[in-house]
Amino acid sequence: MRRLNHIWRLIGTALGFFFFGLGGFLLGILVFPLLKLLSPASQLQRRSRLVLHYILRAHVWLLRSLGVLKLEIVGAEKLNREGQLVLANHPCLLDVVFLISQIRNANCVVKNALWNNPFTGGPVRAANYVSNGDSQKMIQGCADSLDSGDSLMIFPEGTRTTPGKPLRFQRGAAQVALRSEATITPVVIHGALPAMTKDMKWFQIPERKMHFTLYVGEDIDISHYRREPNITVAVRRVTELLQNHFTEELEKHGGTGKRTEADDCRYA
Repeated sequence: MRRLNHIWRLIGTALGFFFFGLGGFLLGILVFPLLKLLSPASQLQRRSRLVLHYILRAHVWLLRSLGVLKLEIVGAEKLNREGQLVLANHPCLLDVVFLISQIRNANCVVKNALWNNPFTGGPVRAANYVSNGDSQKMIQGCADSLDSGDSLMIFPEGTRTTPGKPLRFQRGAAQVALRSEATITPVVIHGALPAMTKDMKWFQIPERKMHFTLYVGEDIDISHYRREPNITVAVRRVTELLQNHFTEELEKHGGTGKRTEADDCRYA
């Protein structure tokens, strides 16, 4: 029975990737060209983000319905505020999907290659996401986005976590936080078993259903760091503050992928 369940979840995962790719193709060649044609320039960005929000919300529903994963959100009411900097750890390929499915007007940092891709370029540009092509322009673009009232998502690690290894935050998130007056809201993403990590192929699924929990924490106050005259010192201290916060929260919720007896019960 367990073997059949594993095979079905593998098929469901393959279907999820297929429909994700198909959806991206249709968005790029059909939906967003029409949206750009029919939307006033002042409304295009917000409508584009709303379309992506509902598309990814539907994708999460599909994965749940296929039995591929279970997703829980703790503290979702703390999201969707104007000028909110949402910082999250990055253990899984689906982290962006999870967050955008919960945030209606989400902005985020995307790889510069997506801007030049014939299928993703249209949606990314219409949503006015921030490119990571130039680090200084990226930081300023993030700060400007927050000052305009957007909800901005950043993964301070810059890439997906390797299970079992300590978090290593880059300084970009701290620079953005210090340059803006944004509210900083941490989101700890926890999956008890490694799945879709940096070193795993899409078909390397765990023996039991993937179960992810997003813990939306209380806002982090860095106002006193903004008064630090030495920006380099302030950036370093905020980076340490954020890294320590996420490390402690992950340990509290079960670590970054270590198997425990409680996890066996959770996945049964």
